[in-house]
Amino acid sequence: MLAVFRADADTATGGGHVARCASLALELRRRGWCSALAARGGGAAVRFATAAFDEICDIDADGDEAADMRERWPSGCAIAVVDHYRRDTRLEAALRPWAQRILAIDDLVDRRHDCDFLLDTSLSRAADDYADLVPHHARLMIGPEFALLRPDFPAARAARLPREGAPARFRVLIMFGATDPGGESLRVAAALAASDLPIEMDLVIGPAAPSLHELERLAVRSPVPIDLSVGATDIARRMAEADLAIGGAGTSSWERCCLGLPSIVIILAENQRHVARGLAGHGAARLLGAAPLVGGEQIVAALDDLIRHADRLQAMSRSAAALCDGLGAVRVADLITRQDA
Repeated sequence: MLAVFRADADTATGGGHVARCASLALELRRRGWCSALAARGGGAAVRFATAAFDEICDIDADGDEAADMRERWPSGCAIAVVDHYRRDTRLEAALRPWAQRILAIDDLVDRRHDCDFLLDTSLSRAADDYADLVPHHARLMIGPEFALLRPDFPAARAARLPREGAPARFRVLIMFGATDPGGESLRVAAALAASDLPIEMDLVIGPAAPSLHELERLAVRSPVPIDLSVGATDIARRMAEADLAIGGAGTSSWERCCLGLPSIVIILAENQRHVARGLAGHGAARLLGAAPLVGGEQIVAALDDLIRHADRLQAMSRSAAALCDGLGAVRVADLITRQDA
């Protein structure tokens, strides 16, 4: 059985789309399926994630994508997965004669889909939000219980929860995505490096991030210890070892929740607002606002407050862990592989 994923990863889009598709591909592989990725540039911005796919096709995003996919895999596929904010019913309808079923992954609720399954992991989303945007027969999978995480996250969750106590030196994980959109990792790390907080930083970034060279220089001269990791794949371990995270409200939000990792969230793009507000509303994160309006002093003050109040961190950890158990890929695979679905 073949699943073909259409998703992109670049400095503008980030790597979350390909990363979450990779998580589903890994679960399907466990069940004996083969998976292929059709991506502009081959998804090189998240090379660590593309290892989850058996094939990768560098697609011409300005051409006829459906024709390219049919030519690459002429026998068709059991399911086509479209995870792309700039794709809608036009591409999905063109894939209909070629794909037995179609899964659309979305969280914007701003366009129509011709799909058999719709996945939206947002908090506080309702099925009625998609009433006029998907076919009547489409099966909706809504909420963080369907968040697509790799199997190492639920495994690490079992070993890390509950989070208790307060360390003498806080390990702060800074991760704004493989491509570090807007250079937010650099702004946050520079602000913390100039502080006198009792912290050490674990900073994760991809090799294609434009801010990489400046971060390398900062890591050398910073009086606050910085462990800079380029293209790290052991994110579950790093989150388990961290005491607090600073990041955006993308796919990594559910990874942090799975491990009960308290977080300070900065919105990187408009599509993150709904998730960020949901996390804050459920007490799973502290939302500072949207980049680049969040200043360094605000970041340092928020972190200082949480360090000083261990009870708040523990409450935040419990709230986060209650939102996502990390088994979403299993649930989604169960549904899309059922013959009667």
